[in-house]
Amino acid sequence: MSTAPALKAAKLENANLSGANLRDANLMGAVLKDAQLSNVTSIEGTDFTDVSSLISESAEYVGSIASGNHPETFRQTALTLRNISASDPAAGDVDQD
Repeated sequence: MSTAPALKAAKLENANLSGANLRDANLMGAVLKDAQLSNVTSIEGTDFTDVSSLISESAEYVGSIASGNHPETFRQTALTLRNISASDPAAGDVDQD
């Protein structure tokens, strides 16, 4: 049984997650509109698949500390973030080759 936060499809609009430990969290499908994730202490093993509305500042920060695989979905944290950044127009142009 997992002890990771169960945040799948959670609505975390305007949430201040600074200082939070999201290690091994399943955030699949969560809505993070205007959520602050800068200064999150750990996202090791977190699954961000299908997360929506992550602001570019938070996406940049969590991308810089991304590591590990989620213990249940086995997805690499960095790869689950890649799709979010690509879907965020504020994140800049993404090469689609």
